[in-house]
Amino acid sequence: MTLQGAGSPYSVPTAVPDAAKVAAGSSGFLLTNIAGYYTDYHGVDVGVVKRLSNRWMARVGFSYNNAREHFTSAQGLYDANGNPTGTLTEPLIDGGQFAPESGGSGSGTIFVNAKWQFNANGLYQAPYGIELSANVFGRHGYPYPLFRQVSLGVDQNLQVLVTPQIDSLRFPNLWDTDVRAAKTLKINMVDLRLILDVFNVFNANTALVRNDNIGSPTFDALAQNLSPRIARIGVTVGF
Repeated sequence: MTLQGAGSPYSVPTAVPDAAKVAAGSSGFLLTNIAGYYTDYHGVDVGVVKRLSNRWMARVGFSYNNAREHFTSAQGLYDANGNPTGTLTEPLIDGGQFAPESGGSGSGTIFVNAKWQFNANGLYQAPYGIELSANVFGRHGYPYPLFRQVSLGVDQNLQVLVTPQIDSLRFPNLWDTDVRAAKTLKINMVDLRLILDVFNVFNANTALVRNDNIGSPTFDALAQNLSPRIARIGVTVGF
C-alpha cells in the first residue's frame, strides 16, 4: 500500500493470506501463545499532601509512565489471526507504546496512553465560613494513530496502521481547571450548603477524538473535544 506523506510517497507493507491454504484448513485458526511477546512498564509517582491546618489543605501529584510492547522473535510478529500486518489494535512494533483502545465511547477510537499526568488541588477556609477550592488536572495527549481500511483477502477488511508508531502523532496535552465556592448555613435543625462550581474555568477546547481514517472524506474531522466552561449552582440540605 503506497501513501503520500509530507510531500513524498512511502509504503506500508500488508499481507494477504493464501486463500487455498486457508480453505484447506477449513478456514480455521490455530491459537498459540505469542512467541517472545511481553509488555513492560516503567513509571514513577510523586505526591505531596498537606493536611488541613491553619485553614488550608492541598495535594499535588505527578506521574511518569512508559508502557511498551516487545517482540523478541520474528515468529511473534503476527496478530491474533496470524497476519503480520500492523493494525490499530495490534501495531506489531517491537518497543512500541502499549496503547489499548477504549470501547463504548460512541465518539470514535481512543487509545489510552499518557506518558505523564499531573493533578493538584487545594482548599482554603475563608472568612464568614466560605470554603474556596480548586483542582488542576493535566496529562499527555493520547495517541492519534492514522489508518486506512484495506481488504486483505480472507482476513477481510483491516484497519492498517499507516503511521510509523501508534503514538507518532498525539493529540494536544490536556489541561482542565475547576473551582468551587461553598458556604454552609444552619437554620434551626437544618444545614443548608450552598455550592457554586465552575468547570473548565479557562474554557479550553482541546481536541480529544478525530476521524483517523485517511481514506475518509471527513478525515481529521473533530469528533470530540473537552466540554466547554460550565457553571453549576447546587444546594445540599442536611437534617
